[in-house]
Amino acid sequence: MADLIHADDKRWLDQLALELRLRDVDGTAIGDALAQVDAHCAESGESPRDAFGDAATYAAALALPVPAGEFPGTVRAVASGLAATLAATMVIRAAVGLVTGGVPSITVGDAAAAGAFLVSIAVFLVFLRPLLSAKWRFVVWFTLSFVAVVGLGVALRAPLIPVSVPVAFGMAAVAAVVAVGLFRSLGSDPIRDPRRL
Repeated sequence: MADLIHADDKRWLDQLALELRLRDVDGTAIGDALAQVDAHCAESGESPRDAFGDAATYAAALALPVPAGEFPGTVRAVASGLAATLAATMVIRAAVGLVTGGVPSITVGDAAAAGAFLVSIAVFLVFLRPLLSAKWRFVVWFTLSFVAVVGLGVALRAPLIPVSVPVAFGMAAVAAVVAVGLFRSLGSDPIRDPRRL
């Protein structure tokens, strides 16, 4: 029974950490919040759920500060992924153009795949908490999104917008710089327990 209680407590603490991450609270503040909950529960003998209620509600009640003037981390991560996808697509188009001597084109499939990608990201952002709280939901979302994006890109090959090889490489380079910049802006922000510093 103790193992079950301990597992429930860990799940609650993980949910609290996730909720605070989704609010873009920094790792130090999250570590402090987790340490306070842990210390209270160790002293009182209560479980986190009994002491603080629902993890999401408690996270919202903490109202911890978030960095000002920044897009939320989830938005930057999504934009980075979209830019990286565009960069890869244009590199492939340019390489095919170089090898075959043809004119690279952005295809109908590329446009449809970009649309499917944006829809899948919108679904991810709307259902962020349910998707991240259960691995199977995330796996289903990711699999369906991947199949839709890749399938449309492969199936619909009709040329839409012809571009020259240098323009295709240029678009790839710009998209890659944007993707790397956005990814680096996410930074590394580990959760730190203030009791172990």
